[in-house]
Amino acid sequence: LGGVLTGTGGVSLVWRFPLAALLLGATVWVIGRWAPSKRRPIRWVSFGSAVTVLAWLVVSGVYGVWITQISSVGSAFGSLAAVFVFIVFVYLSAIVYLVGAVVDASVREEATGGEA
Repeated sequence: LGGVLTGTGGVSLVWRFPLAALLLGATVWVIGRWAPSKRRPIRWVSFGSAVTVLAWLVVSGVYGVWITQISSVGSAFGSLAAVFVFIVFVYLSAIVYLVGAVVDASVREEATGGEA
């Protein structure tokens, strides 16, 4: 398990996305449970949270491939490249979370007959 946390060894590639999915799923659950002002019953997995986690894994993978293989961010931005890459990643993650929240609200509204 040490290779997962330090990024060394072949095991880190195997566990990177499942571990990230688990942590993101827990984070989405906590935010979805405690952030809204209207309290709802606890549901461990909702359709919107599943969409959020799957979309985030896809977006993270595609963005990671783009940064490592295609992009020339380092030559364009110099020493600010890491900051730029991180800010774009956070922006993409926020968009994915908001899309998942909209999907969850739409499904909930449809299930309750128009009451979100």
